[in-house]
Amino acid sequence: MKGVIFDIQRNSFVDGPGIRTTVFFKGCNLHCKWCHNPESQSAKPQIMFYKDKCTGCGRCKGVTVEDSDFICFNDAKKICGKKYTVDELFDIIIKDKMFYETSNGGVTFSGGECMLQIDFLCEILKKCKDNKIHTAVDTAGFIPWENFEKAIPYTDLFLYDIKAFNNDVHKEFVGVSN
Repeated sequence: MKGVIFDIQRNSFVDGPGIRTTVFFKGCNLHCKWCHNPESQSAKPQIMFYKDKCTGCGRCKGVTVEDSDFICFNDAKKICGKKYTVDELFDIIIKDKMFYETSNGGVTFSGGECMLQIDFLCEILKKCKDNKIHTAVDTAGFIPWENFEKAIPYTDLFLYDIKAFNNDVHKEFVGVSN
C-alpha cells in the first residue's frame, strides 16, 4: 500500500504541540479560494512548472511524474507528489523521535485532506502509535464519518479546520455546503 505525499516538514512548531514532523498528503475535496496549498488539491503526483524561473536549458524535456528524482537547478519544474510505503514514510518520521520526546511533540498528518487516503493514513498512524510517537490529524472534516471511526483509535489529537460557520459563506468560499 502506498500513499501520495507532497511535502514533509521536519522540525515544525505550528501543527500541534512540541516539535513535530508534518506530513502533507495529496488530494482535497474542497476548493477553498484562499487555499495556501493548491498543489495538494489533485490526489495524483503532478508536474509543477514555474515559467518565470525557466532558463530554457532543456534538461527537463521528457520528464514525467514517474521521474521523482528529477531536479531542476532553477526550480522551474518540480514533481509534486511522491508515493511512499508506510515503512518509507516512517523511516523519515522516526529520525526525529528524540525531539518529539523532549518537547512533547510528534507527527501531524495534514494535506490536502489526509483523511481521503484513510487506509494508508491508518497504517502510518498505527505504526507511529506502536512506536510511542504522538499523532495528530489536521482535517477539514468533509469526509465520511466512517473515516473518523477508522482513525480515532490511532490519533491522539484532531486539529479540526473550520472554514466558515455561515452556510452561504461556506458555499461561496469553499465550494460546498457546511
